[in-house]
Amino acid sequence: HNDGWFPLVHRLFTIDTINQQIIRKRKIKYIEAFGGEGRVISDFVFDLYRGWFEDSAGKVSLTVVNATEGGGRIRNTVEETLASVARRLPEKSPLPQQLLERILARRGGIDLSVLAGAMGNTIERLDDILLRAQREPDRIEEIADSIEGSDLSLLFAPVLRRTTLYLVRKRVEPDKGLPILLSEIQKAAKKLRSLFLRSLQMMNRGTP
Repeated sequence: HNDGWFPLVHRLFTIDTINQQIIRKRKIKYIEAFGGEGRVISDFVFDLYRGWFEDSAGKVSLTVVNATEGGGRIRNTVEETLASVARRLPEKSPLPQQLLERILARRGGIDLSVLAGAMGNTIERLDDILLRAQREPDRIEEIADSIEGSDLSLLFAPVLRRTTLYLVRKRVEPDKGLPILLSEIQKAAKKLRSLFLRSLQMMNRGTP
């Protein structure tokens, strides 16, 4: 509801004030807390949501984990801390240095010169993107298209997807949106270049 509340906020009327007003209008109830430690405040609407989660969790064959570490206790779920859940999850999108450390740890049979050449080539391509973005900022759409049409798209995908989604959601006009896209591509290219360069230097240090 924050999108509707923020326009109402001023120095003497905060988000917390609005929340308190809504709470006072509702019929408050107390329910068992997460971990069974005491009780927490709820109301009819929140309890409906809790009932839906309990009913749904009881109908699936998967284990449903409540890792909120707060709020109400939800039947048919397993309570855990978020940290304990995170430790079991596979690592997503490891940094180039982390990938390189794994490769160097099991170096047998791997031609590091091929890997070094590929990384050097990637750095050169990132340099080219940065140079084009600097010299031809009005052609940023072409630059973005060239990235998406190459294997570099895997590296830039999170940035391009996030920025495009932001521009669409905010309905940003093209003349204002393109500079934002240009800036995000430049920032991503610089960060990626730095990561690959450090990884290449690390690999060279580890090469006998």
